[in-house]
Amino acid sequence: MNLEPENLANAQQQLDEIFMKAAKALVEEQISQESFRTFNEAYKTVREVLERNLQSDRNTSKSQIYPP
Repeated sequence: MNLEPENLANAQQQLDEIFMKAAKALVEEQISQESFRTFNEAYKTVREVLERNLQSDRNTSKSQIYPP
């Protein structure tokens, strides 16, 4: 996966859409609570990675604009 900022933001949006589908499936009892908990743990992990990569990219961009 290309880790450009716009791709990271797009990945976050897609992840949020998937989360909403999983939440809806839980409410409609199409998936079990245990399945949703398992999904939610994976979701949180991926979300954290995406956020770290976005933050890292922002820090890199700032250092290129304002060198020490």
